[in-house]
Amino acid sequence: MTNAEFDINSFDVLYNKLTLELIELASHLPDAACNQTFFYKITPSPQTFDKFKVELFSDIKARGWIASSLTQMTLSEDSIGRTRITPGIIIFPLSEYIHINQLVEKINITKDNIQALLSTHDLHKLRATLTRQNALCSLVMLTRKIHVLKCEEKSTISVSWYMRSGMRVLKEKDFSTRIQKAVQNNILEFSKGNEYLEIFQKNQKTHSFRIKRNIIPTTIYNIWKAGSSKEKQQYNGQTPLFIFSDCDIKVKHLESNYGAKPRSKRNDATPDTDLLIPELHIYMSKINKD
Repeated sequence: MTNAEFDINSFDVLYNKLTLELIELASHLPDAACNQTFFYKITPSPQTFDKFKVELFSDIKARGWIASSLTQMTLSEDSIGRTRITPGIIIFPLSEYIHINQLVEKINITKDNIQALLSTHDLHKLRATLTRQNALCSLVMLTRKIHVLKCEEKSTISVSWYMRSGMRVLKEKDFSTRIQKAVQNNILEFSKGNEYLEIFQKNQKTHSFRIKRNIIPTTIYNIWKAGSSKEKQQYNGQTPLFIFSDCDIKVKHLESNYGAKPRSKRNDATPDTDLLIPELHIYMSKINKD
């Protein structure tokens, strides 16, 4: 067996192991003693990832959502930009810490092993392998850890979101589409559009350029100790936060609706100064520097 075949088999084993561990944790959550539970269902706009809405669920319903989301993380997940978003908070009594933390530790160790494999193997082959298991899952989501925290003082947790975007290499087809839309919307003259495209075609082999991919909401959990406005802990990501405490824990749900900023129009666009197509402006700056 070649090293490549061994790595692919190792990936399959780790994927299946992670699936079973997530199911084990999810099956325990509905019956575990619990003080508070919140789940944030994030729904993107069907037209753009620049805007999304957040629905808040609490108590038993939230626990069901979180358990279901954990189960689906490696199976038949619904996805936002191919990255599973499962934000939520479960506040357990300290008596639950040992058992649940053991389950989470197993999951996070498996995720570490997957991360190690990703850093040493051909990602294209691993993605192809993952697609056979679940076409909607992303490699990066398999490495997202579940956060566990013990709170031994009265605390406040604030939950909010910011917009995170992935990156990809700008391709001629995508760039052409941007030019066409700019011309159709009377932002660029037809001749200027052709000039932009010629610049891109001439330089794309020597100047690759990375642009934003899908915009993804990422959860931020801030934990503040009672009576302190400075001392805090912060976690962020797309996975739930498990809190273990016998103290009073308050949860604040901050405003989490974001809208796209409108782009101003200009009639004096030139290849050197145009800001209407930010990708080209930065691309041109990169070329000019070289």
